[in-house]
Amino acid sequence: APHPAEMLRRAANAGLLNHADAECLRTVRALLSDVQSLLRLTLNGDESTFDEAVAPEGQRRLIAATEGAADLTELQARIATETAAARAIYRRIVEEPARAAGWKPRTDDRGSEP
Repeated sequence: APHPAEMLRRAANAGLLNHADAECLRTVRALLSDVQSLLRLTLNGDESTFDEAVAPEGQRRLIAATEGAADLTELQARIATETAAARAIYRRIVEEPARAAGWKPRTDDRGSEP
C-alpha cells in the first residue's frame, strides 16, 4: 500500500503487527506529518528554519491548535511521548530480535550508538 496508514492497517490485519502497535504508529506518523506540513506551509517549504524563539505568535498558535494543543510546549510534550512510544515498538519488534540474532549496531565516532 502506498499510504503508511493503510500499510499499517494491512500489516495488523495480516497478523504481522498487533493492532495496538499499528494504531500507535499510525497516530504518531499522522501527528509528525501534520506538524511538518504546517511548518512547510508557514515557512515557504523549509520547515528546518522554524525557530520557536522568533516565530510569530500566530504561527506558534496555529501549529499547536491544529493538533489540539494549548501551546507549543504542550505539542512538544505530545510529540515526545508519542515518538517514545513508537521507538519502544521499534525496539521490541526490530531491534531486540536483531540483537538476539547477533546484530550489532553501528557506532558514532565516540563509540556511542546513534
